[in-house]
Amino acid sequence: MKEIDKIGRIVIPKELRKKYGISEGVKIAFCDTGDGISIKVCEPICKICHAKISNDRELPLCDKCTFEVVNSYYENK
Repeated sequence: MKEIDKIGRIVIPKELRKKYGISEGVKIAFCDTGDGISIKVCEPICKICHAKISNDRELPLCDKCTFEVVNSYYENK
């Protein structure tokens, strides 16, 4: 359980920031669910390293991770 400071800030636990790719500068949205608040990451992030990526990607991977996945695939053939 976390406390809110006097200007409304909370700290998102490190494990959750890492899991969902929430780092400094990432945009998030707060949504009223009727019985609580939901927080959602609003920017596309790489599913492997959580780096920010552009919206025009077919796969949710950054260039570096795409390169590593492709190389790994061909090395194991």
